Amino acid sequence: MTARWARVLATLGPAALASSLCACDSSGNSGSSPVAFVSAEPVNYDYALPDFQMVDQQGNKVTRADLTGKVLVVDFFFTTCPTICPRLTTRMAVLGKELTSDTEVRLVSITVDPENDTPEKLAAYRAKYGAKPDQWVFLTGEPDHVRDTVLKGFKMAVRRVSDANIDHAEKFVLVDKQMHVRGVFDTDDASLAALAKQARELAAIKAR
Repeated sequence: MTARWARVLATLGPAALASSLCACDSSGNSGSSPVAFVSAEPVNYDYALPDFQMVDQQGNKVTRADLTGKVLVVDFFFTTCPTICPRLTTRMAVLGKELTSDTEVRLVSITVDPENDTPEKLAAYRAKYGAKPDQWVFLTGEPDHVRDTVLKGFKMAVRRVSDANIDHAEKFVLVDKQMHVRGVFDTDDASLAALAKQARELAAIKAR
């Protein structure tokens, strides 16, 4: 880890610091950076997402206001990654089936390679995993804005190592109806079960 990157992480708070960086290399190599911060204490999440503007797999504008009023499960990926991202997206698909009857919950996948992941590429990737049109949206946008939203909004770590290699957090982020982050989850079975339970609890709360 470079000194510059360490300074960046230090400004992002415990959510990003507690997230290990998983390397997704489209050349076929993969690895994980060490966890930057480990706490023995449980983390209570409740911070508001800033305004953002991206586009979905159909080229439609999607903003924070458009998603307000729904519970979101958010992850971060890119379409040319052959290792971490397919596993992460497969786990998101499993979660989608678990929550298929929960109409107040939406799945959101944000590319960390907006320079290359066009809406057309997102649409093809989305179809590959059988995403339900009314449940799961894939987002891209202006590169600097997307990275700022991931780093400063969701407080999840991401960095481009090379043209083919992007490190990013392999986590699911739970967002409530008021667009506050309420949890960060791993992708194992127990974590997905806990995530689904909390998502349903938040969905049962009437939006203010």
